[in-house]
Amino acid sequence: MARLTDITEMIHMRLALENTMRSMTVKEFKKFVMENGVVEEDEDEVTTFVPKGEKKFVKGKTYDLNGNDDFKHGLNEFIITEDGRIFLAVSLNKNVEVEESEKM
Repeated sequence: MARLTDITEMIHMRLALENTMRSMTVKEFKKFVMENGVVEEDEDEVTTFVPKGEKKFVKGKTYDLNGNDDFKHGLNEFIITEDGRIFLAVSLNKNVEVEESEKM
């Protein structure tokens, strides 16, 4: 069972990541993830998944930001696809594409 302090820390880290994302364009955030994330598994290994709402598999690399002290804990795995899109990996079967918004 998680302690309240652990949950509070996870919330603060999640907010720090959201603030970072909002201060950048998708292109800038993708560069940030590639520079600060650790490639999962073997560097040559490719992640294959079906993006939400699509029917075809997409290939990409998974980058983990948990090694970055500012973003430990929480949802910090991003997949950058071969066609240049970036997805937040929520779970093994769920992902969300990072897209431009008015504030991002």
